[in-house]
Amino acid sequence: MKKIILFIILGCLALNSYEQVLNSVTPSSGQQGQLLNVSISGTNTHFLQATSTTLWFEQGSSTIILPASIQALNNAVISAAVQLSNQQPIGLYNLHLTNNLDGNLILNNSFTVVANPNLPHISSVSPNSASQGEILLVSISGQNTHFNQATGTTTWFQQGTSTVIYPNTQTSISATVVQANHFIPANASTGFYDTYTYNTTDGLLVFNSSFYIHSPSMYTVQATASPLNGGSITGAGLYTNNQSCTLSATNSPGFYFVNWTENGFTLSTNPSFTFIVNTSRNIIANFSPNNQFYISTIAMPLSSGTISGGGAYSLNQLATLHAIPLPGWYFASWLDNGNQVSIDSVYSFNVVSNRTLTALFYSLISVPEFENNNDILIYPNPAINYVRIDLKTDDYVLIEIYDALGKLVKTRISSREHSIKINTEDLNKGVYYVNVKQKNNINFRKKLLISK
Repeated sequence: MKKIILFIILGCLALNSYEQVLNSVTPSSGQQGQLLNVSISGTNTHFLQATSTTLWFEQGSSTIILPASIQALNNAVISAAVQLSNQQPIGLYNLHLTNNLDGNLILNNSFTVVANPNLPHISSVSPNSASQGEILLVSISGQNTHFNQATGTTTWFQQGTSTVIYPNTQTSISATVVQANHFIPANASTGFYDTYTYNTTDGLLVFNSSFYIHSPSMYTVQATASPLNGGSITGAGLYTNNQSCTLSATNSPGFYFVNWTENGFTLSTNPSFTFIVNTSRNIIANFSPNNQFYISTIAMPLSSGTISGGGAYSLNQLATLHAIPLPGWYFASWLDNGNQVSIDSVYSFNVVSNRTLTALFYSLISVPEFENNNDILIYPNPAINYVRIDLKTDDYVLIEIYDALGKLVKTRISSREHSIKINTEDLNKGVYYVNVKQKNNINFRKKLLISK
């Protein structure tokens, strides 16, 4: 009897020495959103010999991670490509493996999913609003996203559970930018919408209350800092028609505020800018590092000409401004704080401070020159210290000299003199206009250049 019992015990030990077990999972953890290859090892297993081997990781009864592919390296080692979704529940998982030779094997608490601090997310939507019935191109930006790398990237706006607005077309510009052409229905519900994106890599991403649909009587004022780290802006948003909007710019440390611009035109050099809203606006607040200076340019009137050369300059850097009149206009002079600094359309100077320069243009039909009067002669022109006006009339004549801004700078009444000398030493270099009036009518008008 003792021999029989000993034989049974030895037989059981022999059977146990050949029991199939799972030993380890390497690596034993992964982050949400991570794609990794795991190596699973076993003892007395038949991974290479068996057929129809399947495996999965399980947490509870419903949370399962299925590998994208598996490969048996030998009977004791099998590898699996595992894609963890961005929304994968964190915590411990049990490994399950089954095949026709090893049966069902389980290794409890063998793999851990940990949180990912750099999960993909939507960071901005631009523009972030539209009116009912509007057609617009929307750019959706993300961080740690894979818009052009994953398959099936789609976007949409959603309000509640039923109101969904899909784009007509969309294009993944890069991993972090997708653009969508939208036609906002005329009967779309007004209010805030959530922005959604989905693809196989990033999963479902949601940016809550990131897009606003308003009635056509409302307009969007967008304001952006340039560069983005140059400062902050308040006052942008939605406004009703004819509502007053005040944008305020605050510079970051190491920067100073330069000006407000829109479509390349200077709007204001004051950090607080107020205007009446009657259309959507996209305004830039320009900032510059403290070791740079900014040259702002303004055409006066606004539709009279174009200017090039403005922008940021370092200390003592040469700036060259070009004033180009539009058809029907001519360039008159450059003004700095109301003072004439040059009459040349090309103006160069070394930058030592921030400046706002105005290019003054005049209409060719608003300041006519009547030079067909043989009874009046003005010389020298250009003048330096004086100008002489010769007259053939014996009547009293009123002589007026105006600067380029239309300001009267000199007046003289002739006492039936036939030659009048006017001192111009006190006049700055620039463009002037001489009016000769007889019996309250302008008989003669001529451009006069003062050169120093």
